[in-house]
Amino acid sequence: MRIKKLLFASFMLFAFVARGDNGVVLILRDGTSAGFLFDQKPVLVTGATLDVKTDVKTVSYDYAAVQRAVFGDVVPSSVSLAKKNVDIAFKVTADGVVVLGLAKGERAQAYGIDGKKLCSGIAVDDQTPVVLPLPSGRVAVVVTSTGLSFKVRSK
Repeated sequence: MRIKKLLFASFMLFAFVARGDNGVVLILRDGTSAGFLFDQKPVLVTGATLDVKTDVKTVSYDYAAVQRAVFGDVVPSSVSLAKKNVDIAFKVTADGVVVLGLAKGERAQAYGIDGKKLCSGIAVDDQTPVVLPLPSGRVAVVVTSTGLSFKVRSK
């Protein structure tokens, strides 16, 4: 009985430790990288754009600008520079987009498909994320002052 409890506890611990964010890292042709984090497992669909889809959100990126797409952990912060694997990361949530990895003073903005600015934010330091709240049912284009841009569709 004790062995069963120990075995069960070790499986639960392994499941807790092994669980990571559902991330996709895009290695871009210009040498930079962008990471996307989702609450659910994403699926990649290619065409004129590279679409990263979940049940509730779709992120579209210019396929011609992408050299390689990799599933895995997305580590955007410089807390541990040895583990940093993307230049900038985007956490796509049900409420919007959280931008991580911007330097102090860099800006992230979201625009509707009509060109009107929906929201924007400026990084106050290298560690604080910029939160862009986006209403559900909208299509928005997220642009950073570093030149990265992508489209987000929510259901």
